[in-house]
Amino acid sequence: MMKAAIVTFWDTGDNYGSLLQNYALQTFLRSRGMKTCLVRAYGGKTGNLKSSIKYVYRTKGVGGIIKSAILFVPKRIFYKRIARKNSHRCFDEFRRTELNQTKLYEDMQDLRSNPVDADFYITGSDQVWNLFCPSEKDLENFIDLYFLNFGVKGVRRVACSVCICKNEIRSGCEKKLSELIKSFELVTTRERFGVEWCGRLGCKNAFYQPDPSFLLSADDYRMLYGNDKSFLPKGKFVLMYLLNNKCDFSVSRLKKWAKNRGLSVVYVSGNEIYLKLSLRKKLYATIPQWLELFDRAEFVFTNSFHGTVFSIIYNKKFLTIEQRGRWEYSNSRVHDLLDSFGLDKRIFTGELNQVNSEIVYADINKHLFEIRTSSKFVSWANEVMMM
Repeated sequence: MMKAAIVTFWDTGDNYGSLLQNYALQTFLRSRGMKTCLVRAYGGKTGNLKSSIKYVYRTKGVGGIIKSAILFVPKRIFYKRIARKNSHRCFDEFRRTELNQTKLYEDMQDLRSNPVDADFYITGSDQVWNLFCPSEKDLENFIDLYFLNFGVKGVRRVACSVCICKNEIRSGCEKKLSELIKSFELVTTRERFGVEWCGRLGCKNAFYQPDPSFLLSADDYRMLYGNDKSFLPKGKFVLMYLLNNKCDFSVSRLKKWAKNRGLSVVYVSGNEIYLKLSLRKKLYATIPQWLELFDRAEFVFTNSFHGTVFSIIYNKKFLTIEQRGRWEYSNSRVHDLLDSFGLDKRIFTGELNQVNSEIVYADINKHLFEIRTSSKFVSWANEVMMM
């Protein structure tokens, strides 16, 4: 039996989409007769306290060191508080029960010395090709891991719906990336500009494909639901899934809008790693609960890419809120996703009643079926399993 080793982001306490795209990819490949495993390695986190201080001094000066020292204790307290709340999401249990995993690799040297035994290395999805994600000191390890610069050269390499985020190549990286990308027999990207980005590096076999989450149907995800329904409201409800990233949206206004229509609001959040305090009541849902909330909601409001993905999979009436500030670059993949389904009108423009506009899901479901049966990555998987 052929084996695929998957390299992606995995060590998260609150990113539902990150784990579900991993689950979808593994489940899809196993349905094609492949063994799968998640490579538990980090594309960063190099160095010790001394090297971290040197990096802060080099990039932010003495002021940066002073600021880091002042915030050290408050950050530790805040992160411990968030970790306690995130434990209710039970992500560790989901990884343990639903994902095949390797041992935890200590660093890239460990991975190179003890490479995963596999026929295929697959990188993606998530922001694994976002070169502006890692710091300068972590960049080399980040590139080596997520561009699969390890293991036996004869292992076949594929990129599945990798997210690039910014249509530019980080300074000093082009030569190395051009060499590494040559080893990929197929590249699919989550942004349309990603195809051209890969072309600038000499890759001619890159294609647009939204996300591995689309490789499974709504019924496939329903298999994860549990018997406990106590987390569900008694009546009809609106699901509000918001990352803590900056966006122009009033939670109070939505709650008033919902109350006037006899609807309750379930608030699930993500990206709670930033010092942004909120007294609003939130549900720290498990992954099966999160999926079922999408399934049963009357309406969905979200500023998340994967919130948009699962709104489409579950055929919901939804609106996607654009992100602002430092996260504005994330909007491009959402626009590409919505455009590919003819749903460009689902971007929130300030009017909540906009969510009531009809969505003709008959044609969209045909497109979803095509992704699951004949998209580039699916065709590749079908072909290799016939060899």
